Amino acid sequence: MLNNLGVKLVCLLVALVLWVHVASHRQVDEVLQLPVRMVGLPDSLAFHQRDFPRRVGVRVRGSRLQLLVEDLALRERGYVRVDLAGTRAGAYRHVISALDAQVTGQPLEIVPPVSLRVELYRRLCRTLPVRVAVEGQPPPSNGLPGAPEIVPAEVQVCGPEPIVLALDHVDTVPLEVVRRRRPVRRLCALLKPDPDVLLLPVEVEVTLAADPALGATSTPVPLELARGPGEPGRSDAPRQRP
Repeated sequence: MLNNLGVKLVCLLVALVLWVHVASHRQVDEVLQLPVRMVGLPDSLAFHQRDFPRRVGVRVRGSRLQLLVEDLALRERGYVRVDLAGTRAGAYRHVISALDAQVTGQPLEIVPPVSLRVELYRRLCRTLPVRVAVEGQPPPSNGLPGAPEIVPAEVQVCGPEPIVLALDHVDTVPLEVVRRRRPVRRLCALLKPDPDVLLLPVEVEVTLAADPALGATSTPVPLELARGPGEPGRSDAPRQRP
């Protein structure tokens, strides 16, 4: 089996060099699904579009070797750039072309053709109160003796003017009310009222009062995390019983 091993290795190396040479010169086409990115948006404006496509198909031409290397790298192959520099508030129609594709290789066409309706609004920031959302209806003896303490009690909300003006508060993720002898402190993530809205901060500290019917104490339990289902950092450990 080891006879003429050197000759076999040389033949393998020659075959590899020939394949690389052919692959680097042979041109192939490939359709890539690339993410759409808005760039150049003025700070005074905010973008809003519920049906905006997150990815667009782009036919790209390149050498077989080049495309293979990109696939093996397991990284984003590029993106589609929609330039909003110099725009004003209003509705615009933007037809995406191959020139908008920022990708390795030669972009040929958009498949299928995509025409975007871009809606821009004045960017508005407001300070709104935080409301603790309670999950379920506890029995009378299991209610909260007082309003939850929220720190900070207000957060900044920024986004498209019509959306921000329609808001009067920001909710936390739902908290399940259970009977406690001691106050409970939790870091609660805030629920975004709209995908195009930014919140600052994104979470608040909530202190739930103890149930006096259980002989309440004033020492709070250790800080817990309360986040939306499936969010990083969610605490799935069993809750502490009184």
